[in-house]
This record gives sequence, C-alpha cells and structure tokens, in this order.
Amino acid sequence: MLIKDLKAEKSFDFIIGRILSRNGPKSVSVNGNRRYVWELLLRDTSGTVILSLWGAHTGELYKLNSVIKIVNGWTRVFRDQYQISLGKEGSIQVVPDDNSIPRILS
Repeated sequence: MLIKDLKAEKSFDFIIGRILSRNGPKSVSVNGNRRYVWELLLRDTSGTVILSLWGAHTGELYKLNSVIKIVNGWTRVFRDQYQISLGKEGSIQVVPDDNSIPRILS
C-alpha cells in the first residue's frame, strides 16, 4: 500500500517508507499515566506520513534515511493529520534500500 491510499481508522497490511526525521521522545499523559512517544516522518513515492512509536527508546532503534516496512499497522487522524502506528500484532522491519524512495521532501 502507498501512503496516499491510507484510510482513517483502518488497518493496512504493510507500508514501506524512508525515515526522513525523528522527533522524540515526547512525554505525554495517557489516562493519568506518563508515557513516551516518538514521531518518525516516513516518505514513499506517493507522500509522507507520521509513524507514532510508543516507548522511551523505540525511535532510537531506527536510523535516519533507513527504509522500513510496517506490517499490520493502523491509520488514524490526530490534529487533522494522518498518522500510522503498529497494530496489536504489528511489526517493523528494516529492509534493503533500492533507492526508489526519495531521500528528501519535495
């Protein structure tokens, strides 16, 4: 699936994208509990989307410009912006870079 084909509040089988930026961890309160979230900006040939990763160190696991595959993910809209996250059985894999995905925003 391409980023441009994502639908709000729907799951997806997989998306492959390049990490253009990492922001985090941000400390947030969820139901009275302190949690940490990272936001990774992903790009494919069709556009960009934010990948939200929960956990204090999760964003550190993935390098800038790496190409990753998100499997069994979920799409939501937060503050009028599409975001994706791992589903309950979701996973992330670093995949070989074939240079088809641009390295910069256009």
